[in-house]
Amino acid sequence: SWLSRRPRDARAWAWRGETRLRAGDAAAAERDLSRAAALAPSLSWARAARGRALAALGRPAAAAREFDAALAAEPGLAEALAGRGSARLAAGDARRALADLTAAARREPRASWIHAARGEAALAARDWRAAEDAFRQAEALERGDARARLGRARALLGAGRRRAAEPLIKEAVAAARALTAAGRHDDAV
Repeated sequence: SWLSRRPRDARAWAWRGETRLRAGDAAAAERDLSRAAALAPSLSWARAARGRALAALGRPAAAAREFDAALAAEPGLAEALAGRGSARLAAGDARRALADLTAAARREPRASWIHAARGEAALAARDWRAAEDAFRQAEALERGDARARLGRARALLGAGRRRAAEPLIKEAVAAARALTAAGRHDDAV
């Protein structure tokens, strides 16, 4: 194989790890990305990918450490900030998760997935206004995003604004039904 001819090529290991991660094989991805990190500790995107692999394996503390390493190599890397925020949220640290995800959203304001993750962290932190804002931004970037609409409704319910939440819930259910009818089951709530 190509890698057997270039066993010390950190980028090659990282690309294979990233490919395996995208294909859903987090364990194999983590092994390849660990090799890349050992060969080139400052390869920030590979460290962030390894953090995502560790998170997928259910190891949020290890994932957060890997995202820290990515941020040490490239301060402000939005993917690493968002990943560390998600890992912190999985570990139950909603406030620090919200801070990381807010910083990531400032770096990548057009990334709807970061705003949605920020909304989830804000819900967990019981910061209803921040949650509503985050989901509103996610929805603005992804028109018709039923998940973002439902997240915004959850924020409104948390703030005690049931009347404002009810139409959003109805719209989210209708959007989810339309997506399901179109065969887009993964996109439905």
